[in-house]
Amino acid sequence: MKDDLKSVINYLKENRGSDFSGYRTSMIERRVNQRLSATSCKTYPEYLLHLKKQSDELDHLIDVLTINVSRFFRDTLAFEYIADRVLPEIVYQKKNTADPSLRIWSAGCSMGEEPYSIAILINELFEKEEMEIDINLFALHLMRLSLKYQVRNLS
Repeated sequence: MKDDLKSVINYLKENRGSDFSGYRTSMIERRVNQRLSATSCKTYPEYLLHLKKQSDELDHLIDVLTINVSRFFRDTLAFEYIADRVLPEIVYQKKNTADPSLRIWSAGCSMGEEPYSIAILINELFEKEEMEIDINLFALHLMRLSLKYQVRNLS
């Protein structure tokens, strides 16, 4: 990553705690360039100065760098894997212990469709297995306040 672009990303990390170092450089560059254009900045150093003067620009930058698509069961294969492999294993483990609770953390959940999708899968499986379990589903997204769903006996 170019040093000037890296300075912008590091400033974002220092001020908002958002680490985009694992993202592809080409994607970061393309999306930061959108903000350069929107703010009429010509260079990354100029944009960095703009970020320092206009704190709300950090929100706009995070918004273009994050995935903002949200719908129920958005990643079909991931939810099929959770339904077919992950949840049955959890049910098996819960049946063999005296612990009647389950805690799930959904990070980066946008408007909440992902945790609701997980809750639907859990409800379907627990109805099928005739299990009652206390579920604590925590949901968090960068641009929104933390949400906490506490589900008891979904049926």
